[in-house]
Amino acid sequence: MIAYQSPPTIKMIVISTVNKRGKMQKYNTVKIIGNIFIILLSLSEMTWAGDLFIDPASPLVAVGDQITLTVTNASGDVRWFAFDGEIQGEGASITYRAPAIPSIAVVTAADSAGNSGTVSVVVMEKTALEKWFSKENANWELYTNRSHISDLLLSDDKMTLWVGTTGGLEERNARNGQLKTIYTNQDGLPDNYVDVLVSDGLRGIWVGTWGGGLAHLTSKGIWEVFNSSDSGLPDNDIDSLVSDGSGGIWVGTDGGGLAHLTSKDIWEVFNSSNSALPDNDVASLVSDGSGGIWVGTSGGGLAHLTSQGIWEVFNSFNSALPENYVNALVPDGSGGIWVGTSGALLEEVGGGLAHLTSQGTWEVFDSLSSDLPDNYVNSIILDGSGGIWVGTSNGLAKMTTQGSFELFYDSSSGLPDNLVYSLLSDGSGDIWVGTSGGLAHMTNQGIWEIFDSLNSDLPDNHVNSVISDGSGGIWMGTSGGLAHMTNQGSVEVLDSSNSDLPDNWVYSLASDGSGGIWVGTAGGLARMTNQGNFEVFDISSSGLPDNCVNALVPDSSGGIWAGTSGGLAHMDSQKNFEVFKSSDSDLPNNFVNSVISDGSGGIWVGTWDGLAHMTTKGNFDVFDNSNSDLLNNWVYALISDNSGGVWAGTWGGGFAHLKSQGTWDVFDTSSSDLPDNYVNALLSDGSGGIWVGTYNSGLAHLTFSSGIIEEEQYLTGGRSAIIIAGGGNSDDNSLWDSTSKISNYTYKMLNKRGFLNTDIHYISPQSFADFNGDGMDDRIVDAPTPSRQLQQSDIQDAFDWAKTKGDLNQPLYIFFTDHGGNNRLQLAKGVYIEAEELNTMLDDYQQTTGNKLILVIDACHSGTLVESLAAPDRAIISSTDDGLAYFDRYDDQSFNYFVTKGLFKGMNFVEAFHYATSAQKKLLGKLSDYATVAGDEPGGYSQEPQYDDSGDGFYSISDEGQWLKQVAINGSVTMADITLQVTPLIDSGMVSGSTSPQILLKAEATLSAGRVERVWAVIRPPQMDIIVDDTGIPLLAFPKANMAASKTEENVWEGSYDGFVYNGEYEVTFYAQDNEGNIESSDSIKLTVADGMDCPPKASLTVNAEKAVYQPGESLTISVTEHLAYGYDLYVALFLPDGRFTALKNPVKDSKGLQQLEYNRIYWGDRWMDMHREMGKPVTVMDIMLPQDNLPEGLYCIYAALIPQGQDLVTAIGKGVFVLGGVCFEVSGKE
Repeated sequence: MIAYQSPPTIKMIVISTVNKRGKMQKYNTVKIIGNIFIILLSLSEMTWAGDLFIDPASPLVAVGDQITLTVTNASGDVRWFAFDGEIQGEGASITYRAPAIPSIAVVTAADSAGNSGTVSVVVMEKTALEKWFSKENANWELYTNRSHISDLLLSDDKMTLWVGTTGGLEERNARNGQLKTIYTNQDGLPDNYVDVLVSDGLRGIWVGTWGGGLAHLTSKGIWEVFNSSDSGLPDNDIDSLVSDGSGGIWVGTDGGGLAHLTSKDIWEVFNSSNSALPDNDVASLVSDGSGGIWVGTSGGGLAHLTSQGIWEVFNSFNSALPENYVNALVPDGSGGIWVGTSGALLEEVGGGLAHLTSQGTWEVFDSLSSDLPDNYVNSIILDGSGGIWVGTSNGLAKMTTQGSFELFYDSSSGLPDNLVYSLLSDGSGDIWVGTSGGLAHMTNQGIWEIFDSLNSDLPDNHVNSVISDGSGGIWMGTSGGLAHMTNQGSVEVLDSSNSDLPDNWVYSLASDGSGGIWVGTAGGLARMTNQGNFEVFDISSSGLPDNCVNALVPDSSGGIWAGTSGGLAHMDSQKNFEVFKSSDSDLPNNFVNSVISDGSGGIWVGTWDGLAHMTTKGNFDVFDNSNSDLLNNWVYALISDNSGGVWAGTWGGGFAHLKSQGTWDVFDTSSSDLPDNYVNALLSDGSGGIWVGTYNSGLAHLTFSSGIIEEEQYLTGGRSAIIIAGGGNSDDNSLWDSTSKISNYTYKMLNKRGFLNTDIHYISPQSFADFNGDGMDDRIVDAPTPSRQLQQSDIQDAFDWAKTKGDLNQPLYIFFTDHGGNNRLQLAKGVYIEAEELNTMLDDYQQTTGNKLILVIDACHSGTLVESLAAPDRAIISSTDDGLAYFDRYDDQSFNYFVTKGLFKGMNFVEAFHYATSAQKKLLGKLSDYATVAGDEPGGYSQEPQYDDSGDGFYSISDEGQWLKQVAINGSVTMADITLQVTPLIDSGMVSGSTSPQILLKAEATLSAGRVERVWAVIRPPQMDIIVDDTGIPLLAFPKANMAASKTEENVWEGSYDGFVYNGEYEVTFYAQDNEGNIESSDSIKLTVADGMDCPPKASLTVNAEKAVYQPGESLTISVTEHLAYGYDLYVALFLPDGRFTALKNPVKDSKGLQQLEYNRIYWGDRWMDMHREMGKPVTVMDIMLPQDNLPEGLYCIYAALIPQGQDLVTAIGKGVFVLGGVCFEVSGKE
């Protein structure tokens, strides 16, 4: 008989935290934990076949070897059948011995109730299987707790949203919130707890962490770290930062006072001992605009340090400041300052919002005297109209200039949580809100977008154990009782008050094989039957050695093994106990953390003093750090590898794999991407991968290849692919971000379809590459090392690598993405590989190996290479003919993206080619009807992909495809990963361009697994310019409208667009993206406007002044009106009579504001920051009263320019790709 193996158990400890000022954190840990286990359910590779669930669901085994298979939800006796190989044992858990040749073996289980299940066992050669699970083929996906948002920062160019969280630093697209990169302590960040962010003014950022000191991420991606041990920083806990305006930084610390790092790298420290700083805990900082700073402290009130070094202190004793705990500061724009305060801890008494005016008077708003929702004020920002936004610990408030409040709560708005930590304006009336429950974006139309974790109703934040219920749901042992989450997400809770559960602290769970469960608690062992009845065993009523039951595993005879804090116990089906302790056996320690079956009648035991294996004869083999590769003796978590080995998670030593052959693989933070060496949870994903729960760094997923080969012809022989991310990653390559993401997506496709890391050679000038979408570096780029721009030798090195792979069971696949030219591909700026050079490399590879190859090129003029590279047994696929190739640089779609998606789905190359051709034409839409900014007539732009697989070098549909239609990546098995669909919920028809400024957009987005991350609409107007970059490549800058999930309709997303203003036909297409990065589009609808403005043929703008001559004391209003400015950035510049000039980035509403502008410089980041510009409506850029005195007389000019989005101002003007308008007026003292 084979010992029954329980479903995998995962333990997790969540520590309640007190924040740095002694205040209890209002983390919504329930949401975080719920999200982790929904991830475990939705992202694992466990599948359902028939009515019975077989674990593992995607087993791999070497020829002639054995693997344990288990049914967890059977009713009655279980019978097993194998069409190849041999079944050993009987019951719910058996051993399957594989046949002697590689094959796909089918194993079926059936129970006495008529339920059945089937699993395919992949049988591979031993060497192939060892390679599959080697450390070099390990892929990591990390999930850190980033729902607690500490701070938000918008980059100087308003393109990037930086998000500081307690789980790392996020880099997001500021236009749609899409996550780009996550930086953690593995990437150079000194600590994952990011507390405060500020720009360095040079496209880099300063990062203040909690415990790790100060970090500087330069514009080149280089990290500089300053801490108290290697610099003048007085404390490593950073509360606040502000630029000094001269290249230096002011740093507020928790306990170390105020520090100043000058641009010359000199440190100055001010504390309560050497200055008038009232408290050494500096919670908030802001510039006073005159070279000094305002300093908010935690306990000492508010201080002002002037540029002359003079201190002025305001506290609750000498002023109207309501409390001495100052959390937030923001200038009011008129010389005064808004002050957000709180009481000590979370006290309601005291605190609130205060305003110190430039005249020195105080105004105070609190929850008793106003509608302020809470006296604990965490953040304040100006709303741009004289009012302010206030983030409190009990909601978000907007205070108008009249002093009235508009309130937003999580119960009545899209706010994800009432605890609001940070606020940020994007300059267009929209705001970003950081809460303890996630990130939110509210548009100026009041539409909310949420970027947060999923929710659950767990009874307690401490989740200690989880098992499957056999029906798609899970049982969870928490510190507040036993919880059952169904496959629909509903939660039922059993505790000591509503059941016979002996204690609410549930440590361990196991199935009893009959629909019931075993429950290990702090008060003993319990069995809950499938009828919900409890039977309890404790030290007073049984032979249990200790009431604290940490681990459980059933035996094959109706009994149970229990690991307790007082030894190991076995209770048989007759309820007789046998106990093993360190005093009477070779058990290394009585504190047993984990127990699992070895699949052969014995058990593995994890203790405080090592790992023990107890055989069926009762003998113990002990492994510890003195006699094995185990790095730490505290073995906290165990799971079987189903092949006679075991995975062991330790407390401080990472986790290790002891294979059945007795060899070890060890994974820790120094030798792998494991985020934390304290591992307290392990769970099989059913496909040879491992879910790893860590103590302080979230959840990690270790896989070796996400795809399983399901066609026997691909089980033997090699496979190889080369990915070339070309063009160069220099700032002047506007394609680079899309090239990188599309190349990563190609890697993901190969990985999902069974390619290992060692089967892929990835060439990129950027070492960072994230293919699984977790925002972390997956370390998959192979060359060049160290990172640099690509050279021709890198391509030759890739082919030399491919030659070492020998004979392949399918062609060598090569994917190139980025710029190209006539018979050449761009590797970097000024560096090309010519067709003749590339052809020589291809010939050499094929002559050496005899392998076929397929080269897919997505680049302009790539069709010219189809003929140049043609040869027998070689297919060349190009994204275009001798014309241009188009990239959607905002959503990172292009021909290669679509080819990759087709291959991902299991299409052959001919099917993928036609799929991509159709999708690319849909992406371009009405492009051929438009003209470029430099042209007067429609350009007739189109894209005509080509391919040749016959070797003649010419694309002819009738002659091509006989070979390529037989080739799919690792076979044509259909993948279930891409099930995303998006459907319009509005019909084509007429809309008003004059009476309906906001047109409702509505679509349904569905998928069978995973989740929809975002939905948006692309609107192709009746006319627009084709926006081109400085290389002449179109940008596809169609207008877009982001949408939000409906609160009332499932799977429905809603949004609006106010740009239906011109007469003519608008083509609207909806797009959706899932959590795997897949994008799908809908059929297009057509909306027609007949009562709007006549549509001009080209983009234009006018600058408007009311008259030509002004006198001091008169009102001056200047506005800019744009038409067809889709895809353009707006720049506005003021030229003074003396020749000085300056960029206007925001409306100038006060003549004093002219004195604060920076003159004689305009650069890329100086564009107009109000991103919500309306076609045909004037935008006020200046509205001031001209001063009576000290105003230079003479000619003033204001110029406005439309520059292609994201392009360099000077370069665009030099190449003539711009639209210009302007007005000049005279200021004269003479009437």
